[in-house]
Amino acid sequence: MQPASVKWWGAFDIPMGQVALWRIGPLNLWVQRLPGEWRFTQRLEEDGFDASVGIDLTAAQPDERETDAVHRFGFSTDDTRLVLTPLCADRHVISRPEKPFTIPPGEESVLYVGTPLWIRIEAGNRKTFLTDMPIVQPSDTWVGESTREGDLCYASRTRCRLHLEGFPFHPHRGTTAVTLQNHADSPLALERLNLPVVHLALHRKEDGNLWTDDVRFERTGAGDMVELKLGDNWKQTPKNAELVAAPREPVNRNLMFRAFSSLFN
Repeated sequence: MQPASVKWWGAFDIPMGQVALWRIGPLNLWVQRLPGEWRFTQRLEEDGFDASVGIDLTAAQPDERETDAVHRFGFSTDDTRLVLTPLCADRHVISRPEKPFTIPPGEESVLYVGTPLWIRIEAGNRKTFLTDMPIVQPSDTWVGESTREGDLCYASRTRCRLHLEGFPFHPHRGTTAVTLQNHADSPLALERLNLPVVHLALHRKEDGNLWTDDVRFERTGAGDMVELKLGDNWKQTPKNAELVAAPREPVNRNLMFRAFSSLFN
C-alpha cells in the first residue's frame, strides 16, 4: 500500500466488466461496471486507524460473502466514467482534548482536530449522483440539554491536540486548525469541542494531507456561545492550497454558535 498522502480521488475510467479496488485507510471499496448497473462492495478492516492508500484498477472479483455491504445502482447508458470526491461529514463532529484544559480570560489556544470524511460518488459524463457514503461510519452522539433540545452529531475517534508533532494524519480524515479566543472575564474550561464541519471546505496541501478551512471561535461572554469565523488568519491551510470540495452548507457571514455544549446522557 502507498502512503496516506497519495491522491485517491478524482475521475477514473472503469471499462465494462472490469473491477477496481480502492483501499482508503480501513475501507476496501470494490467498484464494478456491469451492463445496466454500477456495483459497490465494501469491507472494513479491523484497524480503524490504518493510514494506507491503494488503487487497483484491474482488481479481482470480490467474494461478497466476505464483505460488509453491497450497493447497486441502475444506469441506462454505457458511460464508464466514475468520479470520487472526499467531503467533510454531514453533521457536526464532537471532539475532546487529550486532557481537559482551561483557557484563562484574555488568552487563546490553537487546537488541531481530526474528523471523519465521506465519499461522494458520481458516474457518467453527466456526473450523475449515485451515493454519499462515510469512509468509516462514526458513532452517533447527542449534544444538548435534554432529549428534546439539541442536535444529533458524530463522535470523533481522535483527540484534539495542541501540537502537530506526532499528529495522526489519515487518508480518511480531515484536519482542522481551531483557534479559541477567550475574550470573556471568566475562564473557558474545555472538555468537548463541537466542530461544524458541514460549513467547512476541504483542501489538499502540498504534502498531500487533507485540511479543512481554518476555524476561529471568539468567546466574549460567559457560557458556551461563541462567534464562528472561517478562514481568518489561515493558521494551517493556505489560500493557495488545492480546493478538493466545497462546504456542504456554505455560510456568508459569521455565526453565533454553541461550541462547547454539554452532552446529554
